[in-house]
Amino acid sequence: MIQYSNYKRFFVEEGVFSLNDVDYTGYVEVLSGVPYVASPEIYYDRCIDTSIFNRQPLEKKATYKTDVYCSNLFYDRIITDSSSLPFSLNDLLFDTNELLNYTVLRDKIQKLNYNILYAYSRCFVVENKLPYSRSVKFACASSVTDTRLSIVSGFENIPTFSSNINFLNLGEVKGFVAANYLQDDDTSVIFAYTDTNFISLVCNNTSMNTIEVSPFYETDNKQNKLKFALIGGMTRVGNYLFISDTGNNTIIKYDIGGYINDSSVLSNKRTVIEVLGGKGAANDKLGFNEPTIITASNNFLAVYDSKNYIVKVYDLDFNFINRVGGINLRREQLLTIEYNKINNLLYIITKASDITKLYIIDDTFAVVETYELNISFFGEEVVKNIEFSFNDSNYFYICTTYNVYKCLVNRPQYIVGRYSSGSLFTISRTLTSNSVTTSSLIDIWNFLDVPHGQANFTWDEGLALSDTITSNGEIVNSTIFNDPFRGYRIAPQKSNHDKVFLFTSGKIYYFKEDNKLGTVLKLDNLENFGGDNYTLNKDEYIQCSTLNKELYKVARDTLNIKNNVLGRFAGRYDAYNVFVYSQYNYNINFTTGNADTLENFYIHENEKNILGVFNRAVTELYNLQQELIDLTKPDNGDSVVPVSTSFGDNYNVVIIE
Repeated sequence: MIQYSNYKRFFVEEGVFSLNDVDYTGYVEVLSGVPYVASPEIYYDRCIDTSIFNRQPLEKKATYKTDVYCSNLFYDRIITDSSSLPFSLNDLLFDTNELLNYTVLRDKIQKLNYNILYAYSRCFVVENKLPYSRSVKFACASSVTDTRLSIVSGFENIPTFSSNINFLNLGEVKGFVAANYLQDDDTSVIFAYTDTNFISLVCNNTSMNTIEVSPFYETDNKQNKLKFALIGGMTRVGNYLFISDTGNNTIIKYDIGGYINDSSVLSNKRTVIEVLGGKGAANDKLGFNEPTIITASNNFLAVYDSKNYIVKVYDLDFNFINRVGGINLRREQLLTIEYNKINNLLYIITKASDITKLYIIDDTFAVVETYELNISFFGEEVVKNIEFSFNDSNYFYICTTYNVYKCLVNRPQYIVGRYSSGSLFTISRTLTSNSVTTSSLIDIWNFLDVPHGQANFTWDEGLALSDTITSNGEIVNSTIFNDPFRGYRIAPQKSNHDKVFLFTSGKIYYFKEDNKLGTVLKLDNLENFGGDNYTLNKDEYIQCSTLNKELYKVARDTLNIKNNVLGRFAGRYDAYNVFVYSQYNYNINFTTGNADTLENFYIHENEKNILGVFNRAVTELYNLQQELIDLTKPDNGDSVVPVSTSFGDNYNVVIIE
């Protein structure tokens, strides 16, 4: 079992850690519970060994958020979760004949404290209204005669790239990767490919320009006249770009430092370093039979040898390392592979008999975890790629031709949320005829601040231009809108977001996406005593005052959370049966359970049976913790915003018991 909590990477605002007694804002790495200033993003983007980075330890602050980050817990609650405390009441109580000593007492106090920390982490839910960003732009050819790409942030009737003779190749893109130029968060480079062409583009906040479109193996093709026969995949790590030429059974390694470094000599050039391959069987270390999808970590390059039904692994210098075992790729169709560069794990998605599986491979190239994914494919929908968040190491995305699914690294079998190609458009309720035309389509990102129930349009989940709508709002002859995704990629950033790139047939979206959490707390970070501030000493005589000192801390920390709870989580199911977090509501009763007075949790001097009264106080504390869990269970209540399901005013409210 993978211990995902052994390494965490995330961005924090002030109030969680400090550096040299000054509030720290920036990226943090937690290694086995110890927080450090994170190694720079360039270490991950340029294939630099992070172990050489002289990590500066951070000082912990006495807050809940600090304790969650440094524990084995994650902010990983999804809206459909049913939570229960990790330690039961029986784990906390003394048996009748159990010996009361320092070791046992400390263990029970620590379990009580862990229950509190868990309850706090359940007061947050992963935001799944995607995209979260309110500012989305895209590059496009705004007319069929344009010779330059335009940057657009509102809706326009955009032609596809393939309808413009100057951008035909952009309309045929099969996949791509992205990188930052130097350490500039605003300037990025995109490397893409068609069946037979390599494409490179550079973009910033105001422009996107094509640098190269070439069928040749090298930018400078005067000496090297070799052409791609059929490109099957592309991956990048550091200054290296790898391309699989399926038609020639080769893998080409490039130096692309001139694209992403400040080099006037190599500027915007790719240079072949080495070529691996030739026709080969499954047991051939250096040959392939139609290599397609490839992916690289900071150490390894994985190649899917498609007609040999095997994944072969090499180091970055093309030395053969091993083959991935444990998956029968003759029975299961391989959909995509991707390395998680942060923890060096290889992810493989397969499909067989309508069952989609995720295999996670460790550095011994064996399957260590297997999950069945809750993804339903529609029509000719196919998986394009997996992409891992840089902003938070616990998120990754699965991109298909019509959807992007957000998932949790430590709970990959669950879908957090999604956005789809159909949802890039909406249909006006004020149509004058039943025929859906181009003029009735509106860009969804112009209306992200409009509450669903108050919008004067219906959110579309994939409507074709030729579809018709009946008088009761039913869609006839519906097909997925023909604007499929070509891939979803993230470029590392210094700031608190992921820089997302999303290719479609007529647009190249790029925007800054935050990994936000919804919460039912008034204050999202609360001070606490926490596990580091429990002062039970093994040389201390165990008596009422000793116990009360520790019980007070547990009680105060628990009440501090309870007194900040505003309501319960609420949500709805979308058309793809994904439950979407909407907000919190006020359908909550604070009068049940214990009174909010610390004296209820004390042991009094006149109480003689110390084990019995300890159990009584712990039971009261446990009931309070359980009440806190119950208070945050999802519910519909009276304040849920209704969700439109048709052109009429019928709404569907979801109730979760």
